[in-house]
Amino acid sequence: RAIRSVNQLIVKEKNRESLLKGACNNLIKTRGYHNAWIALLNESGKLETYAEAGIGKAFLPMIELLKKGRLTACSKKALKQEEAVITKDRLSACTECPLVQEHFGRGVMTIRLEYSKKVYGFMTVSIPAHLTDNQEEQSLFKEVAGDIAFAIHDIKLDEERKQAEENVKNAKDELQIILNSVPAIIFYKDIEGRIIQANKTLANLLKMPVKDIVGKTTEELFPKEQAEKMKKDSREVILSGKPKKDIIEPYDTPEGTRWAITDKLPYKDKKGKVIGIISLSKDITVQRKAVQKLKLTYQKLKKTMNATIDTMSKIIEVKDPYTAGHQKRVSQLATAIAKELNLSPDKIEGIRIASLIHDIGKISVPTEILSKSTTLSDLEFKLIKEHSQTGYDILKSIDFLYPIAQIVLQHHERLNGSGYPNKLKGDEILLEAKIIGVADVVEAMFSHRPYRPALGIDVAMEEITQNRGILYDPEVVDACLRLFKEKGFKFE
Repeated sequence: RAIRSVNQLIVKEKNRESLLKGACNNLIKTRGYHNAWIALLNESGKLETYAEAGIGKAFLPMIELLKKGRLTACSKKALKQEEAVITKDRLSACTECPLVQEHFGRGVMTIRLEYSKKVYGFMTVSIPAHLTDNQEEQSLFKEVAGDIAFAIHDIKLDEERKQAEENVKNAKDELQIILNSVPAIIFYKDIEGRIIQANKTLANLLKMPVKDIVGKTTEELFPKEQAEKMKKDSREVILSGKPKKDIIEPYDTPEGTRWAITDKLPYKDKKGKVIGIISLSKDITVQRKAVQKLKLTYQKLKKTMNATIDTMSKIIEVKDPYTAGHQKRVSQLATAIAKELNLSPDKIEGIRIASLIHDIGKISVPTEILSKSTTLSDLEFKLIKEHSQTGYDILKSIDFLYPIAQIVLQHHERLNGSGYPNKLKGDEILLEAKIIGVADVVEAMFSHRPYRPALGIDVAMEEITQNRGILYDPEVVDACLRLFKEKGFKFE
């Protein structure tokens, strides 16, 4: 009857404290024990929980003792053996026991609660003295103890399972909180494209709660063309097992088309197999619009600057009609040489601008000198040579992106120091100025001048070839020669 009652209790009761209390009550009721108590111990041997029946307030000293990790002699002995410890005379055997008076004139049985080699604590009962030698009673007591230990084990497993589930839930909740706090769009989908987890940023953009996003495929959430592009990118990541980063693409929302930069990362199991894709996207619509606006502004500024440069160039042509088109032709050749030398786009643009206005300083030279058909006097030639410095003075206060004023100042300098205005040599001269210097000489000899007819391109090629490394930079000369002799360059 005691075993049946305890088993019924085990089936029904899933609370550990209620189980222990019920077991103590059942033993008193079904077996006629005077009292019963159970103590469960933690890993350090101190009291974890307890239950008693038939003792009441007299049990309080025992509780305090167990909390300190101090056990009675019979309890210590019971924890070390499988069989029950039988005490016929508690008064003489356990003098330090706080319950010795409760057991006066009675027998005591104590047994450990063990299941699957795990000892959870012990159980003690006070019984009539004549039952202490009853083997059947001892066997029954041992069987009940085993059933109780099994129940404790089962409840412990259930508690651990619930705790694990709670930990997982808490971890998921914490992860969701973290994901929701990130302004980027984040979602995780399996290899079939079904979304497993998403954050609030995505939910806000799609105008639907996260719970409605989870479980859906990208085809169900995004327009067909966009979903196919997303699927293609994800397939590449799955097949390669490598991330795909900085994907810039548009995406449609209820508020219209927006732009995002996306990283797709493979999510792998412990064996390294890709089992999903993590997508992190940052909305760059504002930045993209700002860049587009900046580009438009830059294009307008460039257009304005080009118009200004063209106007400045025409001022010289009006003053010196004999050299009409000279600066444009110099710009054509200088730009072509710069490209042949594989210079950066910035340098090429700087050369283009500088060459278009390299003779701007001639605005200070009298027209009659510029158009004079006879040999210039020393004074007249000196005035013309001042155009480089004058050009620099005009341009130096303009905030170009390139060193235009310096290039204009140096375009008549020569490698051996024979040029003007500062007789610079070699590396003291800017490469851009060296390029314009060669282009200027070639165009000048190729074209008609007031004081002579055109000399032709062959004479111009001979000039720069003979003075290669003396007056003109060797690499610049070689590039110029290749353009005319191998690549068919012609002035427009």
